[in-house]
Amino acid sequence: MIERNNIGFWIKIRGEKFILQALAGKRNKVNDLFHDCNITTFYFLQLAVISILICLVFQSFYLLITKEKIVESLLPSIDSFDMAMANKEAWESVDKNWRTGVEYIYQQIITGLSDVGVEIIDKTGIKFDPNLHQSIESITTDDESKDHTIEKIVQAGYKIGDRVIRPARVNIFEYKK
Repeated sequence: MIERNNIGFWIKIRGEKFILQALAGKRNKVNDLFHDCNITTFYFLQLAVISILICLVFQSFYLLITKEKIVESLLPSIDSFDMAMANKEAWESVDKNWRTGVEYIYQQIITGLSDVGVEIIDKTGIKFDPNLHQSIESITTDDESKDHTIEKIVQAGYKIGDRVIRPARVNIFEYKK
């Protein structure tokens, strides 16, 4: 039987508890434990450690996928905030106290996402990257230095680490002579 506590993982063999502290960074004690074991128990403990590590990898992957699903479910609400605040004329006509409260709530959501590792893809003036951006419209320019740079963010994108949850929808400059 394998169980986990706040120290590390432990396994019960023939009524005796063996603490697998390698996961807690205490290799010497684990080596001492293995030294006193017969060869069958030694191999069993190695398999147990490998099994635990595999479970941890799958658990981490599951948490990443779950985090992505949660962020994806929040995106329509965040987009609604963005659209409401983008219409400056209508937004400025709303009662100042109410507007300040809504902006505060929006900032809390964005800060919360940032705290769990979500990055917003919303920079203009940078080179178009098809891994991060989806081009919606090309704007003709006579400035060659602006060729394939982002002119405007139509809809912000989001990513967690290197995984893009949603690419940013952008307008890009296209150089034409």
